Amino acid sequence: ILPAARTALSMARRGAIPARFAGIHPNNQVPGYATVVAGVLSVIWYVTIVNISADALADVIAGLGFLVSLSYGLTGLACAICFRRELCKSVANLLTMGILPVLGAVIFMIVFVRGMIYYADPKNLNSQPIWGLGIPNWIVIVLAAAGVVLMLVARFTLPDFFRRERRLVAADLAGDPKIVQ
Repeated sequence: ILPAARTALSMARRGAIPARFAGIHPNNQVPGYATVVAGVLSVIWYVTIVNISADALADVIAGLGFLVSLSYGLTGLACAICFRRELCKSVANLLTMGILPVLGAVIFMIVFVRGMIYYADPKNLNSQPIWGLGIPNWIVIVLAAAGVVLMLVARFTLPDFFRRERRLVAADLAGDPKIVQ
């Protein structure tokens, strides 16, 4: 619960989610509202998964592993896209900002696709399939879809976060208002 609450605190302080999540409880010195929300969501998650899965731990680990593979795969692609103007400046840039991230993305996407195919086959499931797919597949589908929906809602309700200009991390930490293009 606390890592999720602290992540929400960081996101709220940067303006990615509503500011209410950035509030610190005066007595406990923890992100109060974010901790309560994370706790409630954790209880809902636990009750749901133990009621639909015969082997909740294995299904959750597999589903979250696939989400991590998807996330890292997309991050590798995003790295190459973000630094595309830097790739031809040196061999080191090409290797570290282009080839290796894309190679990692391909590997993670292969793991993701193979895992999703594996858990789509009923003979590989510990639990009963739901509409032909295993619980790990549904974990990926539901959580990824929820993430996309929440991102789109945030895009329209918190437009400043998505329109802000990029800053150097060092300049941002030092409080330097210099914008880097």
